[in-house]
Amino acid sequence: MESIEEKVISRLKAAPAQLMSFRQLVRELEIDSDQRHEVRHLLHEMVKEGTLLKLKGNRYALPEQKSVIVGKLSAHRDGYGFVIPDKWKETYSSRPASSETPCKGILSWPAWRK
Repeated sequence: MESIEEKVISRLKAAPAQLMSFRQLVRELEIDSDQRHEVRHLLHEMVKEGTLLKLKGNRYALPEQKSVIVGKLSAHRDGYGFVIPDKWKETYSSRPASSETPCKGILSWPAWRK
């Protein structure tokens, strides 16, 4: 029998263009209401491990399906910033017009190379 983690990954692979919310995943995977807390915790752990990405609007996707860089944002008061990736040795910069409010901690950011 397939684990819940394997079901989540296979469901997201089946629809690579679609971002899925927690509610959509629970509905489509036919998860029982008593398992919802366990699934939410599992999704959180998968994001922490880097198996899943949690994007804007609390939607989930697989990292290989989206062109995002996951890392820490170092913002400058003039409006530009740098993303220091978790998995790469390079640094990526953000454009001043696109860096709205500085975010805390780890975030997903579109890839612009400087």
